[in-house]
Amino acid sequence: MFGRKRHRADETPAPAPAAPALSQSVEEADAFNRRCGINLEEVARLEAGGRKALAVLTEVTECGWMRAVGQREFAVAADVAPSEGPPFTAHFSIFDTTSGLYTPTVGQTIAVVYDGADPPMVRAGTFWDKPTLELADDASGPVLAVVRWSVPAECPTCGAPVDQSTESRAAHPSCAMCHTPLPCAPA
Repeated sequence: MFGRKRHRADETPAPAPAAPALSQSVEEADAFNRRCGINLEEVARLEAGGRKALAVLTEVTECGWMRAVGQREFAVAADVAPSEGPPFTAHFSIFDTTSGLYTPTVGQTIAVVYDGADPPMVRAGTFWDKPTLELADDASGPVLAVVRWSVPAECPTCGAPVDQSTESRAAHPSCAMCHTPLPCAPA
């Protein structure tokens, strides 16, 4: 009465939705780490000899994550606008290692690196979420980001390997695994 739903004795309540799994198998964690490592290697290779461009994200789907440390993987589609040649659509992954600080969104303009000989080979640039920093030197050729810091090869807090090529150029170098600030000295 008065807007309340009355329940009959023979009705059973609907089951509560299942909670997301809070644990992750070793195999799932290893697969995520392998994908992330391969992506880092491809980004380094493309940044060393590829081209840089702006791209607008047209699809974003979260497709993997490392539950223990909050790292996520997104499958994305983007319209890439190279400075030379026609625009094209590419599909690739973006790894967010910032516990959700930099989540890609549809319509967002990001910086990408691609292989000039094989344009569909696209990866999000090191500073994908900061296109003006990523493309600071010359949008038509490889960009050499300025090394700001001397950072350790291993995190002194958790012992994880540090991607020195990325963290030496970051505004605030931090460990990708435990997210603690890294000790650094000006380069």
